Amino acid sequence: MAPFTLSFLVISLAACQLGVQAAPVGNLKCNLAAINTVTNLSAANKAVDSLADIAINADDAALANALTDAQLGLDDADSAVQDIAAALRAKQPASTALRDKAIGGLTQAKTALDAIQGASGAAASPLKEAKAKVAAALAAGQQVVANCAAEADATQVSNAAATPAEPNAAADASQETNTNNLKAATKTEKRQIGNLRCNINRLQTVGNLAKSNKAVAKLATASASDSIAADAAQTAKDGLAGAKAGIATIAKDLLTGQKASAEARTQTLDGLNQAKTALAGITSTDAAVTAAVADAQQKVDATLAAGGNVVANCK
Repeated sequence: MAPFTLSFLVISLAACQLGVQAAPVGNLKCNLAAINTVTNLSAANKAVDSLADIAINADDAALANALTDAQLGLDDADSAVQDIAAALRAKQPASTALRDKAIGGLTQAKTALDAIQGASGAAASPLKEAKAKVAAALAAGQQVVANCAAEADATQVSNAAATPAEPNAAADASQETNTNNLKAATKTEKRQIGNLRCNINRLQTVGNLAKSNKAVAKLATASASDSIAADAAQTAKDGLAGAKAGIATIAKDLLTGQKASAEARTQTLDGLNQAKTALAGITSTDAAVTAAVADAQQKVDATLAAGGNVVANCK
């Protein structure tokens, strides 16, 4: 969402709410906190996505795995915020479970990023930014808990103690507009950062690619005196390089707001299948080679499973 659009949304929401004496559900602070959380979630996802590119280029399995955990947490938080928006739309208070889910997801993301130690070079600055963005999203989410919880408690007390009042058409219309705007903001931000499940799948693929490359490199060393096995190891290495290029293209597409190209998804799967086929063709009886082949096959199979999810979800 463009800064002007977001600013206009916040100002419009504030103006509508300030003009309503008693909105049924979703007070000004609650709604603004929710919108602020949506904005910070988007920024956090973009920052983590930038780190994903670095993990792809560096074949950094540890970084990719940590980012996978962070994205899973952000996915939970995003889902919870959308459900909170839906609750407000239905003139219902945000449930404790939803508020806890949002905070839990953001906490998981923060914990995953905080666990990354010794990041240097190209990853150092983006990691610092990602940590800051996730911390900001968590702070905003805590405001949702504080302000929407108060609204929920007030609503419950009011419903239990008061006689239902006459419908307030103006309040209903304002609340409908506010929650529609919040829901639209959530959808817009999610669309800009790409499918989170896709992001998770490609991070998993990156992590497994790194492990596969290391296993194939060990195979190449073990088969130095076996030309047939060595050639197969090189073919597997080339296939993994092709898969990595496909994942990198998908990452660039998503970061620029584009759909992942069919060619990149096909390149990813074809490269992994090439590696798998090459390894399956090795018939060496040397114990060191067969052990290295078995290890490489296990790693490539895991990468292929993750890559299949990329092909399915990154569209």
